[in-house]
Amino acid sequence: LIFLKDYINAEKVAFYQDSIRKRISETVQKCGGNVVILFDEIQKVVAGTLDILIPIMEDRSYMMLEINGKMVNYDCRNFVIILVTDIGGEKIRSGILPYKERYDIPKSVLMSRVRKSLDEKWENTQFGKMVRWIIPYL
Repeated sequence: LIFLKDYINAEKVAFYQDSIRKRISETVQKCGGNVVILFDEIQKVVAGTLDILIPIMEDRSYMMLEINGKMVNYDCRNFVIILVTDIGGEKIRSGILPYKERYDIPKSVLMSRVRKSLDEKWENTQFGKMVRWIIPYL
């Protein structure tokens, strides 16, 4: 679990990325490569910080990690990354008003509103576009 609420200083992006890489490296060594990483409050993180995750989210899924004191190009295909956020919350709320029950809301309505919010949040980066699955919770 990595809380991102304090990753807000634009001058420290490289420091934040190193911190995330170190936490991932430590987790890999403890878990043997089958890793679930939860990032909480990603809406508060300064732009560019989460770009460190793009290599993991690409189809090749490799990332430079420090394993046993050495930097290695690590296979991350067995990683699951969960990003928790309220990005898109306001757009979701406005989109669900016409529906009486939450189960009546088309998933496509929720998905498109959250996807648009991600793109707006990180308009100048690739990060929002790398998110494959969105699971809205109400």
